Amino acid sequence: MQGDGPNLVWGGDEGRLHYIKSIRKSPAVRFEKDPCRRCNDTRSQLFDRAYETYSAYVWENAETLWDAPGLDMKAIFGADWKRKQLDLGRYFAKHFASRMVLDGLPVPAGLLDFLNGRRVAKNVRFCFALDKALWLLRKHGDPEGSPIQGLWLRPAMAWVSSDGKHLRGYETASYVGHT
Repeated sequence: MQGDGPNLVWGGDEGRLHYIKSIRKSPAVRFEKDPCRRCNDTRSQLFDRAYETYSAYVWENAETLWDAPGLDMKAIFGADWKRKQLDLGRYFAKHFASRMVLDGLPVPAGLLDFLNGRRVAKNVRFCFALDKALWLLRKHGDPEGSPIQGLWLRPAMAWVSSDGKHLRGYETASYVGHT
């Protein structure tokens, strides 16, 4: 996804570009199966706000993040950074769990426990990373000279047991710009 303001360009699996007027309302950026309405409307609002704060920080500081030694959660979230970084982790946990459900995969108990308030997601790891290809795309822009910015979702990969009943591993990535 790439665009300015409320408009965005969606490049889907079929290779065509779609122009979307509303990021929040478009089915292109929403999961087909929402988590329960109470969870998405009430319980996870803190997670959504943490992501909004995080993504705004990334956009505002994109030029300096490539050379930064890491992400300073206190700079992003302020004095309440310890709680809000957990909320950010839960935003990603909610996103990844929704993708798993959409793919017909079981959501690991450790991920659900983390969403329900545990401080650690057992058997689950999150990390922040930079993507050089996305950095170069942003830095050099398109042939017309416009900078490229976007939200990028990498394909998900799942490893399941030979009988297909147990999830052994799952990997996916979500980038704001190149971070």
